[in-house]
Amino acid sequence: MQAIGGSGHRQGSATYFDPEAGANSPTQRPCRVFVSYARADELYRRRLEVHLAQLSRDGLVDVWSDQAVAAGSDWEHDIQHRLATADIVILLVTPDFVASRYCFENELPQALRRNEEEGVRILPVHVKTVDLANLPFGRFQGLPADLRPVVAWRRADDAWSQVARWVREAAEEFRRARIGLPRQRDLLEQELPDD
Repeated sequence: MQAIGGSGHRQGSATYFDPEAGANSPTQRPCRVFVSYARADELYRRRLEVHLAQLSRDGLVDVWSDQAVAAGSDWEHDIQHRLATADIVILLVTPDFVASRYCFENELPQALRRNEEEGVRILPVHVKTVDLANLPFGRFQGLPADLRPVVAWRRADDAWSQVARWVREAAEEFRRARIGLPRQRDLLEQELPDD
């Protein structure tokens, strides 16, 4: 990611900006976005990240998924740590996601707990049709509009663009809300190794 305007330094895959760099530079770190998805849905994760690329370039978000786990790393620790420091959790909702034991027994409970305790934003992105009855994330407003799954759109990129706009709005809202408010996840970030 390149810093556009202002003065920044790289740490891992994100650029962190110096708040004293000038009036036109961002004054806060990017909003950390964790993508929870089933392995069978890798194609949809890639499409989501393509549509979030400009938000990353703008320094608004730092998108992370398990695809960023380095060879030889303790992958489960990396996933849990990134989830513990996320500001927004995106759920790529498909039948495979609902069937995934790892997503439902490890990632989702932590995301729901952090939503309750810390206000972490959970954004379910409905990629394929699933029965939402009794699903623990059913109470959260899903995307795209009217919960019409991405695959049901004549042009899927239109749906992904709408999702990207909502992620932008959520990240901007998060930035506004966090001005001057230290959070527990900021302390956890210090433990995060450089990528």
